[in-house]
Amino acid sequence: MIDVKQSWWHFEDMLSPSQGKLIRQVIDLYTDEQVIPFNISSSFIELKVKSRFKGNELEFIQENDFYQDKNIILINLGNLDDWSPVVGETNLKHVRIEIQYIDISPVFEKIHFLKLFKTGYSSSCTINNYIQPEFYITIPLGMKLKSKNNNFLKILLEEILDNKFRYTKLYLEKRIFQRYFNKKLKYNFLIEEKSYNSIVSSINNPETELNGIFIDYDIIYQNKYWLVSLFPILLIVLGIVNVFISPIDNLSNFNLSGIIIFISFLTFFYSLIREGYELPVNKKFILLTILISGFLILFPQFIKSILIQF
Repeated sequence: MIDVKQSWWHFEDMLSPSQGKLIRQVIDLYTDEQVIPFNISSSFIELKVKSRFKGNELEFIQENDFYQDKNIILINLGNLDDWSPVVGETNLKHVRIEIQYIDISPVFEKIHFLKLFKTGYSSSCTINNYIQPEFYITIPLGMKLKSKNNNFLKILLEEILDNKFRYTKLYLEKRIFQRYFNKKLKYNFLIEEKSYNSIVSSINNPETELNGIFIDYDIIYQNKYWLVSLFPILLIVLGIVNVFISPIDNLSNFNLSGIIIFISFLTFFYSLIREGYELPVNKKFILLTILISGFLILFPQFIKSILIQF
């Protein structure tokens, strides 16, 4: 017997250096079986299973079900006597496990403007079994969830009834809790009571089959990182002005100020790349712009002497 009581889902999007979606699921269940199956329908790497009670990793074996196109993980709970007994039950044990893996084929659709500027991306994820009213989404550094009339997500409940698909729109509580976790924005969502009852009814109704809960959302860049990305263009303007006002035989104070600004921004931009921040402007374009502006700022007399010759 395996009776899933509750389950929490955590999703974290990753864009660089490779695209992926970190999925972490915490499950509470009652069972009297030592080995329990777990289905993962996506391509994945770095699968880890551990006990939330003791923190130790659990053994598992991966089996492929080619007919249903699913990956089946058989998790070995070990000695069942090591788990807490269910109150009022003689044979059942209360098991809490955490399953974590990286989906290497996430649904990301990047949105571009003039192929040079990235405005963000659209993503979706699927919950194909039991869920608690709350779930969590963490997004890349420098980005945030796009809100439309205070709606961050589109959620659909897909059921199968008489071999036909039926869709029900789900709603969230209006208040969205967000906080920073490892410098990344983490959003906590709570499904409203009426919508959650629809999920529970679908699970408990023998005439229907819960095919999945589909979540769609859009991610955009935070405004301050737009300013950071466009600042190199201002450096080029500064460099061009510096060329025309700098004497050929003398390094002006304005030039020294430009050098200080250039070095400061180069150091700041490098720190953003090293820490993994996502920027709306192509990084190669930004680096090229910085190099051009640096040349204009560091060698204004040389450039001006060439221009005078023409």
